[in-house]
Amino acid sequence: MLRAAEPDPTRRAVVETIPVPPLSRRVEVVRRELLPAAAAALDSAAVVLGVGKGIGGPEALPAIRRAAEALGAAIGATREVTDAGWLPKQYQVGLTGRAIAPRLYVALGVSGAMEHLVGLRRAGVIVAVNKNPKAPIFRAADLGVVADWAAMLPHLEAVLRA
Repeated sequence: MLRAAEPDPTRRAVVETIPVPPLSRRVEVVRRELLPAAAAALDSAAVVLGVGKGIGGPEALPAIRRAAEALGAAIGATREVTDAGWLPKQYQVGLTGRAIAPRLYVALGVSGAMEHLVGLRRAGVIVAVNKNPKAPIFRAADLGVVADWAAMLPHLEAVLRA
């Protein structure tokens, strides 16, 4: 462990001016994309349904979108989901995505990699639904359900609507 140096009021810093050559390249805008409203809502959502590869594939997303719409929730995703192209990168939560702070985060088929959990540090309550009882998400969850997400989704909707 390093110790702090004692203050020495007689010491003076040497200031050097370093010439910087002009930039030889200019910035080129390759394309512009609008952030989908649903992805933008992720930052301020009170409830987020997080999806991982455990949902099976992009064919599962319509059911999750319907549930999110019915609950007034946003959708977030793991890096595996966005890398697979199931959802755009704007939905990615985690170290290489967004850090979010919903009151409730419901993880559906999310394994719980550390990189994803970093984006959930400020989340209030985390509910995890995963078929794998050893999934790391259960260590971070306030409530865990070992079950198939599709079987649990209607029950979660009913509870959250009440």
